[in-house]
Amino acid sequence: MGSLQHLPGEGPIILHRKLGLHERYSVTRYNIGAPPILAYGARLTSRSSDTAQVVHAHIARRVEVALKSLPLLSCFVEGAKTRQPRFASRGEIAVEDVLLPLRKERIDAAVATSSSRPTLERLIEEAVDQPLQELLDLTSAPLWRVQVIEEGPEIFVLLTVGHVICDGRGAGNLLELLFEGLDTTSDSHDSAATASSAIDRLTVPPSSDRLVIPSLRYALGVAFQELVVPRLPSGLGSWFQASPAWPAANAAGRTEEKLLIPPLKASKRVKLLSFPHGTIAALKAIGRTNGVMTVHPILSTVCTVATYAMAMSNKVSNIDDGYSSSVRISSETAINIRGLMKDAREHTECTGNFAAALHWEAEVAPNDNFWDMARSYAARVASDSDRQKARYAVGVLSYLPDPATHVPPSEKIPTAWESWLHDKAMSDRPHSASFVLSNLGKISIPVRAGVKEVAWNARAQPTAGLMEVDVSGLELQGGQQGDEATAPACDLSMCVGWSHGVLSEDDSREYLFVDTMRRCIDLLAATGAASRQQLTVGDLLDSLGVGAGTL
Repeated sequence: MGSLQHLPGEGPIILHRKLGLHERYSVTRYNIGAPPILAYGARLTSRSSDTAQVVHAHIARRVEVALKSLPLLSCFVEGAKTRQPRFASRGEIAVEDVLLPLRKERIDAAVATSSSRPTLERLIEEAVDQPLQELLDLTSAPLWRVQVIEEGPEIFVLLTVGHVICDGRGAGNLLELLFEGLDTTSDSHDSAATASSAIDRLTVPPSSDRLVIPSLRYALGVAFQELVVPRLPSGLGSWFQASPAWPAANAAGRTEEKLLIPPLKASKRVKLLSFPHGTIAALKAIGRTNGVMTVHPILSTVCTVATYAMAMSNKVSNIDDGYSSSVRISSETAINIRGLMKDAREHTECTGNFAAALHWEAEVAPNDNFWDMARSYAARVASDSDRQKARYAVGVLSYLPDPATHVPPSEKIPTAWESWLHDKAMSDRPHSASFVLSNLGKISIPVRAGVKEVAWNARAQPTAGLMEVDVSGLELQGGQQGDEATAPACDLSMCVGWSHGVLSEDDSREYLFVDTMRRCIDLLAATGAASRQQLTVGDLLDSLGVGAGTL
């Protein structure tokens, strides 16, 4: 740590540690024009004319606590376009630099009548789809923002975080910290003492590098596929290329999938699926009946079925063969590895990147059993060897060529890392998976805060999954068990994001994915025939009315 220079009125720059692999990868994405932004939204019910002011004042005090306690929240990236970027800070960050003024929006009756789009969905999409110059700037702290928006009888809290300082679960923990102690039910609204209660001053968390570095043998295999095979002549490369998954590979009997525009150049879209209180309990009950003990494998298999429907919706090359075709589908699931940082657990709850990426893929056919797929996926997620490979998926970046002699062809490609990622993003097959599934689990918020729903979205990335599915549950602390009056309106929320116009000009195929997911979860939660052991992919799609005639 040392002083770099002194800028009048801004204080000296204090250098902290070098960025870890995951963090530098985030910077690389920023540089090529694909900033990894995390957006979280909470919906509250206004109880009085001054509720929005109470919420804004409370969060202002919690932001102050966070800034004083978590130094990474005051950092920016020094040397963002170099091979050795570092976290740095420059004096104290003011609360108003993080928390924007209270925003009041009027409801247009005509618009409200003609459009059923949820405000929470719109706000989250706006947060991830701003023009690049208006998104968080790596070179200037803070790399997070909070807004409180009042719209009619509802209040929305929007948290936007740069992935470089925080992973998905960490940002969820930060949202919990902001709501801690909030009480919108009391006439006095006296939560100032609780909101201002400090936590111990912590340090900049370490990187996760020591947990993710793979063996040379593993890294060479990945490097061969990523760096060598794409540069081989097409005839020779096909001999060595691993079997690609959709959309890089076609569904049998369907015309070739061709992306209409590079996802790097596309705007972003978000759809919010909100499921009522009781949905999680219903899914757990069905899962237990079929040997699946948690909800996550069910959600992953639902995404797989929706992907199958989307892949089969491509135009048929000859005659319609219905659901006789198989499709190779892959996914990436975020795995939280914070618990492995035993020597730093106390200061890694809200900041730092401690996530791995578990890769799954399978050939999916219409006669495949839904519950067999869910049980197989559950076993993979719980497997020690697969979870180790998930960590290696991040650590393999340490073997990426990074010569000091790299000559930048443009400002967007300052190092060899950006050169590699930009080439991949602009290739014919940029996506690493059919879909990405990130499940935070439950966000815990005091029942007296009045929160009815929480949702989040990670900005869809051009070299990740074609579809980005981000899941969260809502747990209200302090409510009475079984008391419907204090239960959340939605206990399961799923934000689905994608790059607009990449697969279909009007996003009709992406909307098919979203609608299939929604109806599938509704059907499973309603039990009945959907709980039977022999439920197949084709049966489920037929039950939903997503038959061959509608594709």
